[in-house]
Amino acid sequence: MAAPTPVTNLYKNGKAFVSSWRGVWAGTGDFTDTIIVNLSDLNYTNRIRILNIAMTATTGISAELEFEGSTDALIYHHPIGIGETAYLDFTPIGGLIWDGQTSTGDIVLTTLSAASADVVSIVVTGRCS
Repeated sequence: MAAPTPVTNLYKNGKAFVSSWRGVWAGTGDFTDTIIVNLSDLNYTNRIRILNIAMTATTGISAELEFEGSTDALIYHHPIGIGETAYLDFTPIGGLIWDGQTSTGDIVLTTLSAASADVVSIVVTGRCS
């Protein structure tokens, strides 16, 4: 069976944005580089600064968030067996900034070992310039 059709939302307010993504599996099937935050959908696309990420995955699935590029740059790996929410706060360092030299700027998700009843939920907050 194929991966689920996720529910996505993007909220923009000037340069600020919140993007949410949620997928619930009814069978098997993994995602490879499915877009979570599409840089083209944002108001200002010179630079993206990720302030916070909240990511939850059920214990049977592994999930990775990456900046997409010719070589994807890992942001976070949520391993199999961790059923808790991971909160990533990049505000103390001024945010995690997309490097336009090596990446498209899109934030993508790749999953592994998906099975029926697995769930992945992601919320990304950031700013553009």
